[in-house]
Amino acid sequence: WSMEHARVRLSVRDNGPGFPEQILSRAFEPYITTKTKGTGLGLAVVKKIADDHQARIDLKNSPEGGAQVSLSFQVADSQNRLI
Repeated sequence: WSMEHARVRLSVRDNGPGFPEQILSRAFEPYITTKTKGTGLGLAVVKKIADDHQARIDLKNSPEGGAQVSLSFQVADSQNRLI
């Protein structure tokens, strides 16, 4: 393990049907939704916040079924300098 470019990752996985393949490549675009009453803004807003904080966000379908969303943040030292 190296502290150089160290990151902290938070992953959340569900046991639902997962993301439709045609959505995975466009999930962060505004107004893309699979819900009849959805706005399609949720993941676009999350992506913007992640970008503003130099975080990474990844979406994928788990081999066991369900969807997985992961956020990773670069670690900073006590002076708020990125490691």
